[in-house]
Amino acid sequence: MEGNNDSPIMPPDSTPVVTPSGRKFRSIDLLIQWLFTDTLNAVIRAPGIPDWPFQAMMPTSPVHLSRTLRSALHRNQALRSLCPPDFDRIGPPPPALPRLPRGLERVQRRLRNQDTWQVGRLESDLFQSGPAQVTPLFPAPGTLRADPFPLRWNDQDWILFEDMISGDRGRLRAALRRGSEWEVLPGEILPLPHHLSWPCPMDIEGSLYLLPESGEANEVALWECSDFPFQWKKRVVLLEGRHWHDPVFLHHQDLWWLFVSAGGDYDQDHSAELQAFWTRDPLREPLRPHALNPLSVSVAGSRPAGKPFESQGSWIRPTQDCRAGYGTGIFLQRLDELTPTSWRETVVGRISPPQGKSGIHTLNHLPGYGWIVDVT
Repeated sequence: MEGNNDSPIMPPDSTPVVTPSGRKFRSIDLLIQWLFTDTLNAVIRAPGIPDWPFQAMMPTSPVHLSRTLRSALHRNQALRSLCPPDFDRIGPPPPALPRLPRGLERVQRRLRNQDTWQVGRLESDLFQSGPAQVTPLFPAPGTLRADPFPLRWNDQDWILFEDMISGDRGRLRAALRRGSEWEVLPGEILPLPHHLSWPCPMDIEGSLYLLPESGEANEVALWECSDFPFQWKKRVVLLEGRHWHDPVFLHHQDLWWLFVSAGGDYDQDHSAELQAFWTRDPLREPLRPHALNPLSVSVAGSRPAGKPFESQGSWIRPTQDCRAGYGTGIFLQRLDELTPTSWRETVVGRISPPQGKSGIHTLNHLPGYGWIVDVT
């Protein structure tokens, strides 16, 4: 941790960072937050502007607190400079969101190895309250298997997912359904030299495309399939210049909408900024930013958690609830209004981890089979 217990934590341009009570952050204040809270909350106070709250993901180690705070501050200051007239519309999550347990359980959850994500089928009702019920599909102890995206292709059921051994980069793999069992195929789909996750498949004009997370490459790209599941070619780069997380498209009212979580300049500053872009043709026309970007700067519901789906005549966007740590719940957010200049959503449900688990953060549907999730 930078500094000693009495030194204030200051951003590079010396704008004070203060707690809601008005005191400057000291290292001991940050350590107390790390011990007893799950999001890094602060207020920027500078002459001539109102107090301005912001949030960041709490890092897994206290030695990263200062770096996370500086990265989040830099990201939020840049956002404020882009939209100063009405930035007060962006604030903390609404008080109606359910409260989460507090105490030393958070410390235990943060300190233990989180590389235990596994793919499973959701057995409980999507909109029921209480812990989810999940049946494992193809567990691999000691290996992270996350971000499952099922699809039916060539009359067969598949699940594309992230596979990672601790200390290595994330790789994309495929599992094929054979009767009641799933077989993980050998080999890596879309082998690239950097970390990959979130293998989101989508159909455009009858062709299969992949929209993976490639934040380490600072881009969002569409890859066209030439021979499923192992042959892909890059068709178009949609976004560049930032660490983009978990991009997902929604085709709504003749427009293609890309929802994506934008990270900061430190890899543990993520999940707290939602941006949206639109285009009439994702293969041939550039993306245009939503007029209200960023739509959210809260760790509650900013980061996508799966592909949007229809329910009772409305679009539902699964999003991550990261208030109790990364991936500790899924919000179901009903899309009430979406145009290039307006956006309104309502939280209509929350999926909690199964009993004895600490996380659930991806939700996608396989027709005729059920909902696929990942848990830790």
